[in-house]
Order: sequence, then C-alpha cells, then structure tokens
Amino acid sequence: QKYDQGEKSLVPTTISYIPLIVAWSKSSHPNAAEPSKKSYGVVISAWAKSDDSSAPEHADRILGEMWERYEAGNESLAPDTICYTGLIDAWSKSSHPDAGEKAEAVLREMWKWHDSDPQLGIRPSKKSYGVVINAWAKSEEEDAPEQANRILGEMWERYDEGDKSLAPNTICCNSLIDAWSKSSHPDAGENAEAVLRDMWKRHKTDSQLDIQPDQQSFDAVINAWEKSGDPDASKRRSEILGEMWQNHIEGDNSLLDAWSESSETVESEKNEESDC
Repeated sequence: QKYDQGEKSLVPTTISYIPLIVAWSKSSHPNAAEPSKKSYGVVISAWAKSDDSSAPEHADRILGEMWERYEAGNESLAPDTICYTGLIDAWSKSSHPDAGEKAEAVLREMWKWHDSDPQLGIRPSKKSYGVVINAWAKSEEEDAPEQANRILGEMWERYDEGDKSLAPNTICCNSLIDAWSKSSHPDAGENAEAVLRDMWKRHKTDSQLDIQPDQQSFDAVINAWEKSGDPDASKRRSEILGEMWQNHIEGDNSLLDAWSESSETVESEKNEESDC
C-alpha cells in the first residue's frame, strides 16, 4: 500500500513474503492453500538469495519442514534436487567459515537419499556440484582449492564412468580457478593455469563438453599469477595474454576486452619495473 502511494523505497522483496508464505502454510484458515513443493522450493531459493547471515539455517529449517510433512503422509512434499540445491546455494552464498564443508555435507546427503530411494527424485545435478565447488572456492579454508579440485575430480570420474549429466562445464572449472586465484599457495598461478590448460584440452577433444575457457577463466588465471610472487609470473601472464589474443583472432571475440584490459596492466607494471 505504501509503495502504491509513492513510497518507492518500501517496495516488497521476495524475502518480505517469506513469513507470509510460511504463516499461510501453517494456517487452518479455510482459504489457506496447501503449500506445494514448488512454493517450498521458492522459499528456500529466496533465503539463499538473501543477505541474512542465518539464511542457510532458515533454508535448512524449511527443508526439514518438507520432510516432516512428507513423513506425515503428504508425499507430494518430498524434497527434490531443486530444493536440496537451493540449500547448497544458501551455504555457498553465506560467509560462514564452514560453508564449503556444510555445502558438501548436503551433497552427500543427496547421494544417500538417491541410493536408498531413487524414486524420491533427489539426485545431485551438475548445478549441485557446481555450487559446492563455488562454496569451497569462496571459503576461507587454507585447503579450499584442493577441496574444490577434489569435487571437480569427482565430477570427471562420474562423467568418465558414463554419467554424462555430471559433465563439468566452464562455470565449474572457473570456480576452481577462482579458488586458486584467491589462495596464498606458492603454486597458485601454476595450478590455476593447469586447470585452464585442461579446459582447452577437453574442449578440443570432446565435443560433448560445454567447457570452453572464457574471459573469466583467463582473468582468474592472470590474477593467480599476479598474486603468486613467482619470478616467472610476468612472463607467464604475457604468454596467457598472447593466447587470449590468438583465440580472439580465431573467432572468440568475447576475449578481446579481457586481453585489452590485462595487457594494459602488464605494460604498466613493466614500465614501473624499468623506472626502478
């Protein structure tokens, strides 16, 4: 009402509606609609997208309520992959120090349910894995890159065994590169570049994969080299910039802006070094 009267700063958000949805779902009012699996999923997703520090706990509580209603006889409210991935996303977007571990725990629970009762429809998807990798990448754990690499490796293992639905994509690999770019590991630049090389190799040898390196891939690798302190960092970054330019010439115009911005940075640093 206030918004309709001109108070544009009071526009309701998705989060604003969560208490209302939950209240109606528990109401005995004759006009109260029975909440659907989709409406529960929307609420979980809304919590994941919120800035609330306790969003993961709230999302987990909503998922728990679904299980309670399912076990009480409402089989239509059995949680599914979307609901569980929403919870993983909530942990991924949180600043919780154990976000990576918590997100992976949800992934393991999904596999447990899938193995015990496949008809429930709870099976980790490519997105589920990608969000877990991102959760580890954003965590402050010292071994975050290794953990993210382990999850990506599990995806490759399942893909090689025939599960094409879990084929890693550019987003998954970029999250791992990002993890290396944020780490203080002495080999961060080398390891980030190794992921980039693997992306190129798989892109050229397996047409079924959606794994072509993009601007974000190159930017993160260059950033990893910049932070590494390696004496060969400047040389490696220049070589990577050359590859970006070559791929632009071969038709990938999306890399042109990244090449331009990054090459200017390299030239600037070279000039600074020559002035010293």
